[in-house]
Amino acid sequence: MNEDKHVFQNCIIFALLFLHLINSETILKIGSRTAW
Repeated sequence: MNEDKHVFQNCIIFALLFLHLINSETILKIGSRTAW
C-alpha cells in the first residue's frame, strides 16, 4: 500500500514536470514571436 502511494506520487510529479516543460516551450515560442 505504501509503495503504491509512492509510485502514484512519482507519476504525479513526472506529469507536472512534463506539463511544465510543454508550457515553458509554448511561452518561449510566444515570447520569441512577440520579440520579433
